[in-house]
Amino acid sequence: MLSPTSFDRRPILRHAWRETWTRNLLLPIIGLVVFIILFPVSTAGMPSSSIFNVDYTHDQLKYRFFDASFGPVITGAVLVYGLLLGIALLRFLHDRRQTVAYFSLGITRMRLLAARLGAGCLMLLIGVGVPLAVSLLLNLAALGYTTSIFGSFFYLLCGYLVLGLVSLFVAGIGCVLAGTLLEAAVFSACLLAIPSAALYGVGALMRHLLFGSASGVLLRTGTGLAASSLLTQFAAFNPALFFYHNSMTYSAFYATTTGETLPAIRPLAVVLWFIGAVILAELAAFALQRRKNEIAGVRGMSHGMNIVLTLTLAFFLYTLLFDVLAALNVFVAFIAATAGFVAVWLAFAVLTSRGKKAGRQNITVLAAGLAATYAGVALLGTGFLGYSARVPNADDIASATISYVGSPNYITGDGTQGSSGANGYYIAQQVKLTDASDLSLLVLLHKTLIAAGKPALELNQNDFEKTAVPYDIMVQYTLKSGSTLVRYYDRSTFSTLESMLTLENTQAVKRLEQNIITGNTGDAYWAAGAYRGGSIYLSNNWYTNPQLLTLSADKRTALLQALAADVAAQPLNDRYFPSKPALGVLMFSQTGNSDTKTYAYNLENAEVYLTSAFTNTLKFLNDNGLTKALSFDGAAESITLMKYNPYVSKDRAAAPEGQYFMAYTADNAGSFILQKDFGKNYVVDAPDQIGELIPLLQNDYYMSRGGYLAAVKLQGSDTYVYKFLPLAGAPKKIRSVVIN
Repeated sequence: MLSPTSFDRRPILRHAWRETWTRNLLLPIIGLVVFIILFPVSTAGMPSSSIFNVDYTHDQLKYRFFDASFGPVITGAVLVYGLLLGIALLRFLHDRRQTVAYFSLGITRMRLLAARLGAGCLMLLIGVGVPLAVSLLLNLAALGYTTSIFGSFFYLLCGYLVLGLVSLFVAGIGCVLAGTLLEAAVFSACLLAIPSAALYGVGALMRHLLFGSASGVLLRTGTGLAASSLLTQFAAFNPALFFYHNSMTYSAFYATTTGETLPAIRPLAVVLWFIGAVILAELAAFALQRRKNEIAGVRGMSHGMNIVLTLTLAFFLYTLLFDVLAALNVFVAFIAATAGFVAVWLAFAVLTSRGKKAGRQNITVLAAGLAATYAGVALLGTGFLGYSARVPNADDIASATISYVGSPNYITGDGTQGSSGANGYYIAQQVKLTDASDLSLLVLLHKTLIAAGKPALELNQNDFEKTAVPYDIMVQYTLKSGSTLVRYYDRSTFSTLESMLTLENTQAVKRLEQNIITGNTGDAYWAAGAYRGGSIYLSNNWYTNPQLLTLSADKRTALLQALAADVAAQPLNDRYFPSKPALGVLMFSQTGNSDTKTYAYNLENAEVYLTSAFTNTLKFLNDNGLTKALSFDGAAESITLMKYNPYVSKDRAAAPEGQYFMAYTADNAGSFILQKDFGKNYVVDAPDQIGELIPLLQNDYYMSRGGYLAAVKLQGSDTYVYKFLPLAGAPKKIRSVVIN
């Protein structure tokens, strides 16, 4: 007779192994089908983007294991597959009869768990690895061998397998802690999602509460984020996302003419998470050893996990509601978010409460959860221990960038983002500063931004310059230590915007202006493209009879050099707050004479408002007999005025707009850059009043100091010329009569 220590358990283990596969054979089959679609079919099965389609690959695509658009789906599918494997293989734990039967097989719980999870590992390898290998073979057949193809294949294989193992073993922990199958699914998903939910929640609160936070903020141009979200920044520590970005990097390789290569593979994250997966498996084993058979089939027995689940879902719903509603009303967002938190707690209290003691514990959980949440809210709302007020010393800065808020006519090029239309324009342009004097100025401007705070987006009736308007302002520092610091502000007062115009005096902006005007950047779009190859039109300041300048290459170069010299020497006030009307307008247009029909600014033209400060340009025009185009012998018939108020229309208030006014023409008196919701505009038709106003009207002006939008109807014409009347120079009668 065999002693207990010599009892041969191998037949029992083999039986358990066979039984595991027999009862769960459908799982690897499903995995194969799903991942065959995601890997080989996505890379070779769609004719328009197949790796066998030469018109698509252009002899540049060297390999592609899956279509890039499938990347997020594949990561999600691996995670779900791992969870399903874990829950399915350990579902016997949630039926009391099955639990007793399996634990009576004559093998230890640890060996039973190892057999089950070991089968899950093999199913994971079959479901994910085989389709990925098929994709490799298809790439070799279609595109041939490339040096890095096998390295990328094994890296992707290992990464996805480790991702699946993490999900599988998390499901193992969830199943051991749960009493029912539904609880197992919820616990497993919750454990896997806790880091993502926490990072999303904290990020959402930061976006709305932490002054200056750039993390995860979508720029209003829709072109990207001010700074990566917390989910991206901490992806390496997230069991669900640690491999996502690397999987996208090594999923395909294009050989370009510039000789670009893939970055070297860094397996550290995969190795560390493999170790993490082993630790998770050990935790599942540890929990299984202490699991009581009596909880099988009974919900609510894992009090600790119920608390974790309750707080996770409550916090996630709190931040989700706050994120959605904060843009409308912060107070309403707080009320709704708190109600959502309490609702989640109440739902779980009803489902899991067992007796008065449990009820008191649930109330304690609610109080502690809300207290912790609002403590975090208070920290973020008060600047998070100096985060919002931090400005590095100029001596510690290697370089920096800041948003440009001035004229788009001299600095926009291929890297600029923005829009233009009938209601104005908006550009997003970052200026890089490296000179010591420029960085010192930037530090002062940043402190001005911070001092302005986050005022309400509304008209300041007492001081127009304190009115805050929507604006994307980014400040990014690269410190000499190698670290970076990014801040984002979604609004600015007019006085702060005006102070930012001093960037015109920096060496960086002056160099950029010179390069844009003279064509040294090589850019083909925006103002840079207009100066390089656009048609040149010269007009008086009323835009009548514009003249197309036909210049030789040498004379065009001479004009641009004269213009560049004048722009470099132009005083700030002459550019943004002129005291006299412009002498004329020089327009560079990439759309031909269509721009001369309205002279409205658009992204593909550049308009230069000539003043007496443009001595070199005026001399060039005079020497070449072109100054006749600057003369105007007409008169104004009437002037329609509307006070400049960015909040005159409710629809207008949420959108950022450039504050540099540039004159234009229209065929009616209602084409202001702002449209009233109601009320009539004031019309001046008395000749003496018109004569008083005409010398005060400006073709270009920075509107930060307030003023009036003016539509001037020319005599004997259906044309209305839209100009700006600065508040400081407006007659007293106009100030008293035109109040909106």
